[in-house]
Amino acid sequence: MTPHTFRHSKAVHFLQNGTALPIIQRFLGHSNIQTTEIYLDITNDVVIEAVKLAADVLSINKEQALWSGDEALIELLESLK
Repeated sequence: MTPHTFRHSKAVHFLQNGTALPIIQRFLGHSNIQTTEIYLDITNDVVIEAVKLAADVLSINKEQALWSGDEALIELLESLK
């Protein structure tokens, strides 16, 4: 394992654990946060978890469609068949 690989892995682990980017920037010693943004590789798992968290925070009912209960809209959609 090279020092670069270790730094990269540690930065990604921080990100996956919800550490704020400015804290990771300081840990890595980057003077410009854009350097940190390039350095980190955001995995699909991180994106999926962020979407799930946002849905939970917004109390989105994933089981109920947004149009349920709107009979006029349902009739319109069914007429498009």
